[in-house]
Amino acid sequence: MNFLVYLGLREYGFEEERQILVKSSQNMFLQQWRKDGLISENYSSISGSGEDPRLSSDRFHSWGALMGFLSLIESGVMPHRKSNSGGRDIGAR
Repeated sequence: MNFLVYLGLREYGFEEERQILVKSSQNMFLQQWRKDGLISENYSSISGSGEDPRLSSDRFHSWGALMGFLSLIESGVMPHRKSNSGGRDIGAR
């Protein structure tokens, strides 16, 4: 979900909100990886953990890995690509 929200924030120019999302996503992603060596499918909006017992979450699920891409896109590591609608750049800005 964070990845889709990120794309929307970029598309509509919400720079400050986008930066907050990128930083918080990176923190959740790295905290889980450093602590447990895994990436969860879901993260709790309350605790920020992927190991919250209230979640139905799989370890190493690909959706969670998308959070790692947010920082790469922001830093320009991911390649630029034009979107199909309107020719706007959806890669790093």
